[in-house]
Amino acid sequence: MPLPLPNLDDRRFDDLVAELRARLASHVPEWELAPGDPGWALIDVLAWLAETILYRANLIPERQRRAFLDLLGLPLRAAAPARGVVCIDSAPNAPQPVPLLPAGSRLRAGAVTCTTETELQPSALELLAVQKARLDAATLGARGVSLDELRALYNRPVTPFEPRALDPATGADFASALDGVLWLALLRPRNAPQDAAALRAAFAGRTLSLGLAPDEEAPDGLVARALPARSLKLELVHARSGAEPGWLALEILDDRSLGARQPGVLRFRLPANALLAPPLYDDPKDAGLGVRPPALPAGRSGDELVHWLRLSCPDAPGLKLAWLGFNAVDVVALDQRRDVLLAVGDGRPDQVCALPDGNVDAASLLLEVETPQTTAAGWERWSPVERFAAAGREAPVYALDAASGRIRFGDGIRGRVPAPGRRIRAVEYRHGGGAAGNLGPGQLRSVVEAPMLRVRHERALRGGADAETVAEAERRLPDWLNHRERAVTAADFRMLALETPGSGIARAEVVRGLIPGDTLAALQRNVPGAVAVFVLAARAPDDPAPPRPGAAQLREVWAWLRERCPIGTELYVLSPRFVPLAVSVAVGVRDPAIERETLLRVEAALRQWLSALHGGADGRGWPLGRAVDPEELRAVAARVDGVVRVPALGLFAPDAAGRWLPLPAGTALALLDVDLPELRAVSAGSGNSVQLPAALTDAAEAASDAPAPAPVVPDLC
Repeated sequence: MPLPLPNLDDRRFDDLVAELRARLASHVPEWELAPGDPGWALIDVLAWLAETILYRANLIPERQRRAFLDLLGLPLRAAAPARGVVCIDSAPNAPQPVPLLPAGSRLRAGAVTCTTETELQPSALELLAVQKARLDAATLGARGVSLDELRALYNRPVTPFEPRALDPATGADFASALDGVLWLALLRPRNAPQDAAALRAAFAGRTLSLGLAPDEEAPDGLVARALPARSLKLELVHARSGAEPGWLALEILDDRSLGARQPGVLRFRLPANALLAPPLYDDPKDAGLGVRPPALPAGRSGDELVHWLRLSCPDAPGLKLAWLGFNAVDVVALDQRRDVLLAVGDGRPDQVCALPDGNVDAASLLLEVETPQTTAAGWERWSPVERFAAAGREAPVYALDAASGRIRFGDGIRGRVPAPGRRIRAVEYRHGGGAAGNLGPGQLRSVVEAPMLRVRHERALRGGADAETVAEAERRLPDWLNHRERAVTAADFRMLALETPGSGIARAEVVRGLIPGDTLAALQRNVPGAVAVFVLAARAPDDPAPPRPGAAQLREVWAWLRERCPIGTELYVLSPRFVPLAVSVAVGVRDPAIERETLLRVEAALRQWLSALHGGADGRGWPLGRAVDPEELRAVAARVDGVVRVPALGLFAPDAAGRWLPLPAGTALALLDVDLPELRAVSAGSGNSVQLPAALTDAAEAASDAPAPAPVVPDLC
């Protein structure tokens, strides 16, 4: 229990008035005060002035406490920006190629401004993803074709498959492809003024971009330290003399997806030789044979084909992607300023100046001080430091408080002092961030500098978190005094993980003695010296996606903790395993007129209770490894205003084949100490029985009603 802090003086206005009247009566007893008397008004004025002074005096202990905490040199945390990937296309009828879109171009959604992190070559080319989907004997027989007939047709052993067109917005599973690759066709728009050959020449030697996002449904469980280097392989297929095509490995300039470990953009350069045309086959049975590209789906012809590309990942043959997008660019929810004059040097030690904005991206700030001796332009670049302790007398360094935008220079002993009369400027910096930047799909619609371009915002931006408040900092700084940048106890690991700069981590849990493995059976427990830290990424309250951290976040947390844990610690930073779950509840409502509203409140209460970030009894997130008890959920539903009874509640979980099955009545969903529940669907209804939520039922029916596949095209074994 914290020690109570008494006020220096707890007297209020009425107390002061009573005291003044008593004092006046004792000194001037013949003066009878009454309303309207000048003395009456004078007492009120003096009491009011005294109360304002006492109020300020009572703030002195709090001010001294904050001043002490400020001496620790731990400023408020700045807002974390949301990040994501958007696609920007040029108009189909515009001559290609259009001018480059430079890095730092702005996109706006209301008051939120986002900027592109790299340059982009927009294009009107369309992306079509195709896989060679394996056909089993039963499917082959149902189509009236036998394996022997195919062998006789090609006079060789074959493995049957069908070309299956995929929607890039829904991703792809490389393991389901016969050859383990994803074929990407770059197609000419139907109303483009140029033909495929002209487009091939227009983009020869140009840099194009492909957006990737890993499958979020797959268990993450990645260990940041153990992440091996992984690269994607992108090849261009071109025709050459003979039936077999040629292959040209494309130069990958940048892969911000880190081998499809996190959402990001793969930038690649097309060959400068415009004569490398894709192979075309007149006979459909020749398309896809061996290593040839598959046939285009119905409705698309070879005249529209600009290039055939082949995407693969040799380090992860079973790679799963949740999304693909062409003409993609990384965006961050930050605005940008350039060439801002901040101050003029006064020659005094510890000079302070301020940027016009708070919540500054410290890595983006370029600060220069005017000096005639250095460059032709007369400006010298200064470098940021956290503290001046290691800086020399002439070191051109500064310290930035990112939350407030305040810049502090050295004192002439540790860090150089800006010379008197010399101007100080910010060449450029980015600012902004916050939870408001977690924009849903479709909210970014245009580019400020190029309104003629078309924006496809298909994936939500994530990772934005608001700046730390003073109250939050006051709760955090005493914890810092406990751990002092050293991770010894479980609480130290938890607090330091949350303090990882710019990582966007919202929750951290520690399991001592745990060493992860490739499977659950390979987990090792009670290993001396081993520490597993499970982290969850920040998410908006209305974001239904589980808060899995990305590979970059795991690496950042691991690197931050590695420097602060004792020697000999075997450290692992992981994502919890999310166990799919669906809940259906039947309730009785008090007022039938607002039945639908009541049912929606029940569903919201269950989602909140099972939330990984805000659920549980304490509102700090569902406890790691705690079983989901249906009786507990019934109690949650019963507490909703307007509910009079809860006759039934059912839990559903998928089996190994992905079919959703009900758990036996009264049975809790058991979780391991590395698990959290992932609520896929919840439904509340009136009555006395429950059934699988309609969202999952509709998905199963949609899968069963898939259109018939394309004709069989054989392939070599």
